[in-house]
Amino acid sequence: MPTYALVHFPDIDETKINELRDEYDPYKDLIDLHITIIFPVVVEREVLERHISEILAGWSPFTIRLKGLHLSFDQWLFLTVEDGNDKLVRLFEAMYTGLLAPHRRHDIEYIPHIGLGYFGMDEYDLTVQSVAPLDESRYNEGLRKAEAANLDFETQLDRLTLVEIDDQFTKTTVLSEFPL
Repeated sequence: MPTYALVHFPDIDETKINELRDEYDPYKDLIDLHITIIFPVVVEREVLERHISEILAGWSPFTIRLKGLHLSFDQWLFLTVEDGNDKLVRLFEAMYTGLLAPHRRHDIEYIPHIGLGYFGMDEYDLTVQSVAPLDESRYNEGLRKAEAANLDFETQLDRLTLVEIDDQFTKTTVLSEFPL
C-alpha cells in the first residue's frame, strides 16, 4: 500500500529558503518546501481523503507568518510559524483523530515548520528512528546563513495537498488538493 502525507505548500518567495535547502536538505529533491500536517502514513487513500475532507469541513483559511528558527530533536533546522502556530497545531491534532489516532506520535512535539536543513553527523534516513549527534560546525554555519537571510514570510493557509511518496522515499506525486 502506498505512503501518503498531507502538506501545505505556502505561496511565498522560495528563493532564500531553497538556497539553504540546496546546501543542507538531503530531501530537497523529494518534495518542494512545505509544512507537514500529516506525516508519512500507510492507509487506504479513499478512507484518508474522506477523513481529511471531514476534518477540513470545519476550517476556514487563516494567515500564517513564517519567522523564527528552531533546532529540532533530530538535528533539523526549522523555519517556524510565528503567527498561526496555534491554529496549525489544532489542525494537526484534529487530523490525528479517528482513522489516524493510532499513527499519532505522542513522544514528539509537533512544531509547524519548513525544514531548512539537516545537521546530524550521520546521514539522515526517514525510515530509521535513531538520532545522530549534532555536527556543530556545520550547524553553526547553516544557522548563520539562515539568520542572514532574514526569513520572514506571511501567507494564507487556504489549502492542503495530499501527496504520495514512493517506496524508496525518492519521489512524491501530488494527488489532490483540499481547500479550507
